[in-house]
Amino acid sequence: MAATILWGDDQVPVLQRDWKRHAQRLPYRKTYRLKHGERWHDARIRLTAPPFPPQTPRQQLTRFEGFRDKPPNNPMKSKTPTINVSRFSLQLTPALVAAVAVAAFWAMPGTARGQIFETNGGNNTIGEYNATTGATVNASLVSAGLNGPAGIAVSGGNLFVANENTGTIGEYNATTGATVNSALISGLDQPQGIAVSGGNLFVANEGDGTIGEYNATTGTTVNSALISGLGFPFGIAVSGGNLFVVSGNTIGEYNATTGATVNSALISGLNNPWGIAVSGGDLFVTNTFGYTIGEYTTSGATVNSALISGLNYPTGIAVSGGNLFVVCNGTIGEYNATTGATVNASLVSGLNVPDYIAVVTPTPTPTPSHLGNISTRGLVQTGSNVMIGGFVISGTQPKKVIIHAGGPSLAQFGLAALSDPNLQLYDSSGAVIAKNDNWQTTEIFGIITSDQVSDIQNSGHTPSQAADSAIIVTLAPGAYTAIVSGVNGATGIGIVEVFDLDTGSRLVNISTRGLVQTGANVLIGGFVISGTQPEKVIIHAGGPSLAQFGLAALSDPNLQLYDSSGAVIAKNDNWQTTEIFGIITSDQVSDIQNSGHTPSQAADSAIIATLAPGAYTAIVSGVNGVTGIGIVEVFDLQ
Repeated sequence: MAATILWGDDQVPVLQRDWKRHAQRLPYRKTYRLKHGERWHDARIRLTAPPFPPQTPRQQLTRFEGFRDKPPNNPMKSKTPTINVSRFSLQLTPALVAAVAVAAFWAMPGTARGQIFETNGGNNTIGEYNATTGATVNASLVSAGLNGPAGIAVSGGNLFVANENTGTIGEYNATTGATVNSALISGLDQPQGIAVSGGNLFVANEGDGTIGEYNATTGTTVNSALISGLGFPFGIAVSGGNLFVVSGNTIGEYNATTGATVNSALISGLNNPWGIAVSGGDLFVTNTFGYTIGEYTTSGATVNSALISGLNYPTGIAVSGGNLFVVCNGTIGEYNATTGATVNASLVSGLNVPDYIAVVTPTPTPTPSHLGNISTRGLVQTGSNVMIGGFVISGTQPKKVIIHAGGPSLAQFGLAALSDPNLQLYDSSGAVIAKNDNWQTTEIFGIITSDQVSDIQNSGHTPSQAADSAIIVTLAPGAYTAIVSGVNGATGIGIVEVFDLDTGSRLVNISTRGLVQTGANVLIGGFVISGTQPEKVIIHAGGPSLAQFGLAALSDPNLQLYDSSGAVIAKNDNWQTTEIFGIITSDQVSDIQNSGHTPSQAADSAIIATLAPGAYTAIVSGVNGVTGIGIVEVFDLQ
């Protein structure tokens, strides 16, 4: 149904949108003769645009005069009907124009990192593309029942699409494209941009200059003329309880609840704006006839009126993940929303007259945080002064871990390192269930039934020294003890570590016993909180209670907690006296008593802290330089 308009011997392009508001500007007119059987709407088909960029400062633009169905004097009644065509000068001649519906999106099932949904006016489809790679997911996700698809929004796993030619809003499943309700809302007047907020849809009606509000679930009318008297509204976005509407060469701001005008010319002097997107406190607007994307604050201040320039007729726009996605003459380009730098000018190409665009990024499901790995460094001697690391696996499923005993690699730090560590793993009954001397030689013993060298190499935690010991085990929930000693009675500073290798059950605490001396020979416990959420833990430094077992116990332990930058963020001497320091801002005695891990001795030290994911170090030393066997423990309180 392609229409051809000739101006002399030259082909003149036709725009799909915005012909009404310019029709009266023209100094003279040209007559276009409809072909047999061709309707007025058919004549709106886009034609080939002139070369870009324009070869002259001003290009000639032809648009239909402002009567959608029948021009003056009703020439459609004649056997060979005619239509008045208007000619005037503008800065550029686009072959397409589009605006944007900014989509609110809540955890859409079945969608990857981010998806692009775009309406194709050329073939009445909705296409879906990967927002990271631009790869086609489904070029015709929705194809049935569309008629002049324009604005698009996404909410609750469904797409809402404005059908300009039928005056309807259709609802479709965003994963399968299946029709939910092809006429959820009807009786609209040339609906264009759509925005969704608080369970309601806001629709820009180009034909009657209104913004209507409708229930997104039932389609029932809330207010069909929430805002009225607008000049051909197109793009619409919602933020902070207000609507931002493209109307004429301005952006107006209105209360989304009452429709009251906040500022009808919040931003003015734009060059034929079409699409609008909002992110944080910024608005991004396409200036179709200025080849630019402008950035403004939601209060109307200009951040950069040409954040991105030299574009090929920018129309639809959306923002996601810190980047802008822009429709430009059959393509979708991606640009950095802060700098305007090009990420990929043709992320998606070969589209069939794309109009509106929505880009959605699923809300990531928060990952419950947990103790992801635990390690302790201390002085390893003989007899009762070996280093003993305990850990507990909670949950109902077995957990795969790697346990590592090191020493030789510490020599590079000038420490008197344990030259040849030996590792033994005990279960809660006190039975040895696995052991190893050098990790490159697997000991087939207990629960170790096959060679582990390859598995250790592929674990991501390969020991750096051949003399280190390591075992990989899958353990049922319960308590376990790893004992590190020196081969043939060797002594020195060593380390014991437990790394979590899978999901499911959790490492919920580590408890390491070792000889606490001074200087580099203090007891150092390290742990990592994995996940995306803060984790509440209690850290305990003990010693006095070990005397009952006949050990030369540390009589008065002191505890300091460090973050990954090496800064002390919390400390304690005696747990019954809270030290207000760093992240500790209130008395903790009651919380410690109610934690389920109350120290048995007044001289013990303890801290309760809610920590962001990351690496932390707890150092146990003796007050006033005292020495003895001590213990450092970290318990997961969540």
